[in-house]
Amino acid sequence: MKKRVKVCTIEVYSEKTRLVSNISEKKSAEETFVGNKNRVLHDVKNFLKDANFHGSALSELLNAINRSSEGYIDKNVYSASSIIKVFNSNTDLMYEFHISYNIEDISRLPYRYSMNRKGENRYEKRLIQQYGGGRIGRYKLARSKVSTGKLIGLLSSVIETEFKSKMHIDVVTTSGLSITYPCEIVLTPAENLVIKLSLSQSTKDFFRRYVYITYNGETVDFSLKEEDEITEESIERVLRLADKFDEVCEIVKKAYNL
Repeated sequence: MKKRVKVCTIEVYSEKTRLVSNISEKKSAEETFVGNKNRVLHDVKNFLKDANFHGSALSELLNAINRSSEGYIDKNVYSASSIIKVFNSNTDLMYEFHISYNIEDISRLPYRYSMNRKGENRYEKRLIQQYGGGRIGRYKLARSKVSTGKLIGLLSSVIETEFKSKMHIDVVTTSGLSITYPCEIVLTPAENLVIKLSLSQSTKDFFRRYVYITYNGETVDFSLKEEDEITEESIERVLRLADKFDEVCEIVKKAYNL
């Protein structure tokens, strides 16, 4: 079966009654959760705890909500829905959980740059529906600021000083000047951070650089490539990398008074 994108929506209704009725026909949703199923379940769990669901009542309800995905697993369907009704004896409130899934093959997702009639990017709107506007906003901001080139730009004056200090000129009276250039520059702004530039001379006045960063004993690559598909995992990875990039930049600024 093709890889598919599943958008989970859970609407929560409640009423102070002990009678089972169709609360959604009388009231608006108290809360609505939309996005990746795991993210939605996480948010619903926090909501239920605040609503005074605890112990076995909490775990049984979460399990029931989790099993709602059985309506589409291994089935050639593009939508599934279910309703769960439960009474909370701690608060005397009857709850209705309306759970729906919108399932699409990856190939059915909008083209990355396609626009609707309002001039909105359809691909980004779908991502916001799936993961939430806040997370997509932070993801886009992270991608715009995380860059090995920007880190090297921040260090430009330090690199220039180091390059000049390692350059050596021999005056040869018979034939002119002999100039030796460094093949690498290693910066250690902190014990847990090493930035190494490997230099390769392409022409007489141009050096190609290759950057290797070790932070907290791990190799870090701040060069982000365009992704064919944005997933929950890729969002988390980019956001974690952005945090690490901020940490490295702060160390560099403090070490070299930048």
